[in-house]
Amino acid sequence: MTDYVVTEVRFKDDNEYESEELFAVKVLAFNNYKKKPFDTRPLVWTRQQLIGAMLEGKKFSTYYKCEDSNKYKLGGKIQIYKVNNQNFIKTEKNDVECDNLTNLPEF
Repeated sequence: MTDYVVTEVRFKDDNEYESEELFAVKVLAFNNYKKKPFDTRPLVWTRQQLIGAMLEGKKFSTYYKCEDSNKYKLGGKIQIYKVNNQNFIKTEKNDVECDNLTNLPEF
């Protein structure tokens, strides 16, 4: 089950996606029964707020628009992975020292 979905990301600086640390994300509360977010405006959370909520046990996933159908779809689970004793926010475990939420759009 997912408590919240992340729909957009903002990175520090304006460099390439792979080399960036998240600055903020847009978050929506998720309705697991209807498989879509509740009808609310997205909240902008800092990277620290996202990590804090995850450490408290809240579950997050990505939520994105499919290019072929223009419908939104629940994506990968977001987790905290430690790389060289630093926390990184990712949907897939790897040893790269960066945050990665599978190409969500930037705001």
